[in-house]
Amino acid sequence: MAKDFYQNQKKWYKSGPGLVFLSILGVIILIVVFFAGLFVFYSYQIKFGDGESLQNTFVDLQDQVSKSEGQNFLIEEDKIDNPQKFIKDYNPILGNSDAKINIIAFLDFDCPHCREAYSDFEKMRNKYSSLVKVTFKYTPLQTIALENPMLSANAGACADEQGKFEPYYKMLFENTGNNMQDYLGYAEVLDMDIKKFNLCLSEKTYQENINNDLLDVYDMDFLGTPTYIIDNSQISGTLTLSDWDQIILQKLK
Repeated sequence: MAKDFYQNQKKWYKSGPGLVFLSILGVIILIVVFFAGLFVFYSYQIKFGDGESLQNTFVDLQDQVSKSEGQNFLIEEDKIDNPQKFIKDYNPILGNSDAKINIIAFLDFDCPHCREAYSDFEKMRNKYSSLVKVTFKYTPLQTIALENPMLSANAGACADEQGKFEPYYKMLFENTGNNMQDYLGYAEVLDMDIKKFNLCLSEKTYQENINNDLLDVYDMDFLGTPTYIIDNSQISGTLTLSDWDQIILQKLK
């Protein structure tokens, strides 16, 4: 009789609730496997590829940034656990290296939003020059009819090799030329060693550094460029000087 009783009992995974549970578990496992696969694939592309195929998969998500109360940017407090991990020895420093406030700036020389934000960003840097420094991160996510999507980032890195990153950074943002001849012309204006600069740019000497900066994007909930990290806060979008005033003063409290 006991044997008949157990034979008539459905196994839990064949019951209605059991089937629902297994279905949900299956979906969760598929999602985890999918995103894990994406992470491994793109990490491989950055680490072992030339970075361009990965760059072409990025979409500028700036328009998805919250615009509540008329703002074109999003501030997420306590978003970054360890901002120091994003700072590498090769990242250029703009401004006073001993400044109290360090802004880690993920920028793309060819990004329309970065160009839009540039003027007020520079006004902020000049206004708070004794208090603020900028750690520049190479984040070339745009593909706007360039011969090479990463050419401007490589040009910036080659300028940094000759100690001319800051003036070259300004030339890239303040001019519209974006081909090899333009970049060589900017280097000539700044009295760089053109032969050395041309070799550096042609051979993509610092491509690995650029790829590593792109890899850092995967440690963030990245909305696009420009994105900034200040202390543990992540700021995405286009900021005015007034916006920067509020943020800087808040960080000084």
